[in-house]
Amino acid sequence: GGRDHQRRDLGHQPVADGQQVLPTWLFFTYLLHSFPAGLVIYWTWNNILSVAQQWYIMRRHGVEVNLLENMGIPKLIGAIRKGGPAE
Repeated sequence: GGRDHQRRDLGHQPVADGQQVLPTWLFFTYLLHSFPAGLVIYWTWNNILSVAQQWYIMRRHGVEVNLLENMGIPKLIGAIRKGGPAE
């Protein structure tokens, strides 16, 4: 009924490719600026290793991984070069 409809409305709204890359980094920069440097270094290094591990496992199982494309990096770089917003 109505409750299920409300729950669906509160769910995640899809975002266009590459549109959320910069705001996410700005958010984490703001969020972590007051944390101890060691914690930020640990968090960053742990995430880099986790992404590398996932990429390695997927490649070993024959899955093609387009990491930079999935993150929207080519579109972001293209938008920066054009001087306009990411499409």
